[in-house]
Amino acid sequence: MNKYLKSKKLRIITLILVLDGLFYGLFNPNSLNLLILVSGILLFAVNIYVYIYFIILLGHKFGYFIKNPVKLSFIIMLVATLILCLETLGQLSAKDIIVTSILGVLIYLYLEYIHPRPKKG
Repeated sequence: MNKYLKSKKLRIITLILVLDGLFYGLFNPNSLNLLILVSGILLFAVNIYVYIYFIILLGHKFGYFIKNPVKLSFIIMLVATLILCLETLGQLSAKDIIVTSILGVLIYLYLEYIHPRPKKG
């Protein structure tokens, strides 16, 4: 148990939770400056990326293997952030969620299987 408390992953998650608590606790969303709003969206994107990445790594321990967890985490983060931005602008509909999700799946499939990076060496 002690090795899990000293792990780098737990420190990163703890740091992000503290940043979330400070950021979202200190600012009133009804009277925000645009710069604060954008930094809140970027903090949300970092949250999504880190949490999805660690969930995927946790899945590795249970036998669920994903070829490239960094790409998958990044694509999920992009889709979630785009949906949040559309909601913030008041332009989100069910059609947008479906199209954005399908676009995210297609981008992941393209990057992972159709257009793989050449191997070094």
